[in-house]
Amino acid sequence: MLPRKTSVLILTLLLSSGVFAHHAMEVHYLTDEASILSKEGVVKKFSLLDPHSYLVVSVEENGEMKDWVLEAQSRVMLTRSGWRFDMLKLGTTIRFTAFPARTGERAGRILTLEVDGEIYCSDRCDLTGVEMQEISESNQAASRFAEAVVPD
Repeated sequence: MLPRKTSVLILTLLLSSGVFAHHAMEVHYLTDEASILSKEGVVKKFSLLDPHSYLVVSVEENGEMKDWVLEAQSRVMLTRSGWRFDMLKLGTTIRFTAFPARTGERAGRILTLEVDGEIYCSDRCDLTGVEMQEISESNQAASRFAEAVVPD
């Protein structure tokens, strides 16, 4: 029989294997309303993934094109609110609002995207006045298909 302390340690380790850490966005981004930025650019890459989706947008700044790396909610959360795998094709012009990176890098946490006149919310929709979109029946079917085809 194992000593009680050893048994408790082993049990704690076994039970903690299912627990994982997740960072709060306040660690990486300035999350006050005054910090929200808005920019327009051209999509270079879009990855609708779990646990976070990513978007690279080329933005003109002082006559030069600069890449912004933007983080968004998970694939599951975004598809539930109307985002689709095919909505951001390479070369698409978009406008985004985001919380900027604390480091001053060209990075941010997406709040909203405007694509072809449609506005999509990613995070903190309450700050931007954008309501989460209801998923249409065709979009629900596409979301279910995407979730079934793309493994977590």
